[in-house]
Order: sequence, then C-alpha cells, then structure tokens
Amino acid sequence: MRDAGLPVPLTDEGPTVHEVDLDDALTRNQLARAILTTATLDQVEAHSREICGYSEIDYERNKAAWLKDQPPAQLDPEAALSQLDQFEAEARSRGVTHTTFRRITEALNLNGSLREDLRQLLINSRPKQYDAPLWRITTATE
Repeated sequence: MRDAGLPVPLTDEGPTVHEVDLDDALTRNQLARAILTTATLDQVEAHSREICGYSEIDYERNKAAWLKDQPPAQLDPEAALSQLDQFEAEARSRGVTHTTFRRITEALNLNGSLREDLRQLLINSRPKQYDAPLWRITTATE
C-alpha cells in the first residue's frame, strides 16, 4: 500500500519557483546521477528499483491493470457521502485542510472512471467545500 505522504501546507509561497544549481542537485540525488546516461525508460526504471527499492511506473502500471480487470462501476451517492465523512474526519485528525479528487476517489476505493461522477456529486451536494481545483476538508464545526 502506498503512503499518502505528508501534508503540504497551502501558503502564498506555494507557487514560488526556486532555482537550484544542477551540480548541487546531482550531488544530492543518487537517482538523478544514475539516470544521466540512460537512453530508455526501462533503464530509468531499473535504476529506480535498485536505488529506491521501487519504481513509481510499476505502481501506476499495476494499478492500471487492476482497474482494467474491475467490473463497470456505478456510484452510490449515499455510500460515497458517508465514506467521505469518514475520510474527512481521518484527514482532519492529521491536520489536512485540502485534498484532490483523485485522492478522494482512491480513499473511497472507487474505480478511477467514477472520479468525474464523484466530483460532480461532491460539488453539487457540498458546494462550499469546493476550493477549485481542490476539495476543502472542513473543520468539525463547519
């Protein structure tokens, strides 16, 4: 199972672009150094598996294969909203203030093909939480 990662604070500093000297970046990043001389994506994947222990491309490839084997899905609005409440409570307890519709879709264990239906359901049922392009996790009192 993938780690959901650490919360990223949404601040005015978020859109700022920072420049880093290429030599400094390469000195600090073993994977970047290893892939400098690669010519194919297969070579990059092999280095990633060797250095990081995994390849993000493997994860996406496996997920796509799994989703392809799933039966066509229908969105159950009542169940989705109930599961959303639980997801939001857990996210709130970790200090999360915003999330993506992709993350909600995955957290609710829904087929990715339902993402747009879920997005419309959430926006229509709780429009104040839509903080385009993100979904705002409300506080318990909101």
